[in-house]
Amino acid sequence: MRAASNNDVDPLDGTVKSQWIARLQTIFKSYIDNHSDILQLRYVGVANNGKEIVRVERRDGIVSIVDDSALQSKAQRAYFKVITKLHPGELYVSDLNLNREFGKLDFPYLPTLRVAMPVFDQTQKIFGFVIINIKAQVLLDEIQQDLSKELDLYLINERGDFKIHPNNAMTFGEDLGNSNAWDDLFEPLAADNGFSVAYDVSAG
Repeated sequence: MRAASNNDVDPLDGTVKSQWIARLQTIFKSYIDNHSDILQLRYVGVANNGKEIVRVERRDGIVSIVDDSALQSKAQRAYFKVITKLHPGELYVSDLNLNREFGKLDFPYLPTLRVAMPVFDQTQKIFGFVIINIKAQVLLDEIQQDLSKELDLYLINERGDFKIHPNNAMTFGEDLGNSNAWDDLFEPLAADNGFSVAYDVSAG
């Protein structure tokens, strides 16, 4: 950060921006190498129109540092706008959705959870943020692994989009352009005991 505001040279130790980036790349790669559930680890700038400054990713089991020419701007993503409004000490945790690169869904589909922490300069102005993409399929599998085969499990977000459904084709409708949602498939039943009960309209 000090280098960015001083012609890319840190006024305290003389480190140039390229050295700082190389160090961060090494740290990120080591972290992903030792955490198998991490898909990406990135440092995203704010003043540079939301472009990734450092990005390390895991693809097909291989962890690699992404070349500068392949770094992307994330300024148009909804999470960028939310993260840049955070205050010191606050974290961002995303909705669970399918990963996208250059605006297109990855295939095979990658259920992803993002956690981000903003980084501020000496004047407490946001400079950028560190964001981790976590492989959410591990979490989804763990939720379901101890479930009795006689039971159906549903996991939805606040808008009723299915993240877990007995029919996998019904999941992640928001990402895939499907209209499947909880309110479309279930109707509430009256309950006097404090519990919410829903009726599966597709069951007749």
